Parts: sequence; structure tokens; C-alpha cells
Amino acid sequence: MLAASCSLLVTFVDVDGGLDATADAPIDVVIEAGDASDAGIDVYDASKICKGESDGWYCGFNGLNGSPPPDWLVHCVDAAPIVRVCDAGCLAFPSGTSDRCDECPGFANGDYCGSQFSTYAADNGPFLISCGQGIAAIQVKCANGCQAGPGDASCK
Repeated sequence: MLAASCSLLVTFVDVDGGLDATADAPIDVVIEAGDASDAGIDVYDASKICKGESDGWYCGFNGLNGSPPPDWLVHCVDAAPIVRVCDAGCLAFPSGTSDRCDECPGFANGDYCGSQFSTYAADNGPFLISCGQGIAAIQVKCANGCQAGPGDASCK
């Protein structure tokens, strides 16, 4: 007897082309909705992750439905998730501002404007972000903009 089954795959976006683009690609793509009691992996129902959320970017730990992993950066579009796994973790910005992956690895310790990070959106630009040992921390939103510098950025 054949049994019909359905699965809803979550779309993953890998923009850095790092090891996660090849070594763990099968793990990234096997996130599906439905019964996975025998799958041996964590399963997230894609139809619920973004339910009730406004369109935008959210860290997995930032109140999304179903508690996706904290290193997921989820782009909710029309209540459907597109997922990027953040290699260095996810950085949650204040409400109304897009969350982003931590891009501090590779940057020297110091202060940077959000606009100095390649994947940050315009709404992240006026934030002063401190990088220390590859970990990002939001310092403050600069009311008059941010003056970029190589590790010595400051609010205007």
C-alpha cells in the first residue's frame, strides 16, 4: 500500500559561500513540515515560523513561532520563511530594524557603523556596533548618523 505524504521545504540562502555551502547543505535543506519522529533531526513547521509576523528579517531567538535555532536569520515574506544560517550567530536589532548575521569575525576589535558591514540594510546603518573577539554588540543608534572609521567609528 502506498501512502501519500506532503512536505513543505524551507528555502535557505547561503550568501557567504563558506563551508556551509557544501559540507552541510543536505542538513540545511532537510527542514520540513510534518511528522519527522524517525528523521533524527529537528523539524520546524515552515507554515508557522512567520505566522503573525510583519515582513522583515528576524533572528531565530527573537520571538518567532516554533523557536527556530538561534543562529537562523529568517526573512518573513508574506508569512513564509526564507532562512539563512548565520555562521557567527545572529544579531538582534531593536524593533522596527532588520536583524542581521554577526559580521564581526574578520574585523579588528573596535567600533563600526552598521553601514560598514556588507549585508546590513539601510536601517542598520546609523547603529554603532562594537566588535570584540569576533562578536558583535550594538552600542547605540546614532541620532544624527554614524561617522565610519576603521575600528574607531563614532556617532556624529
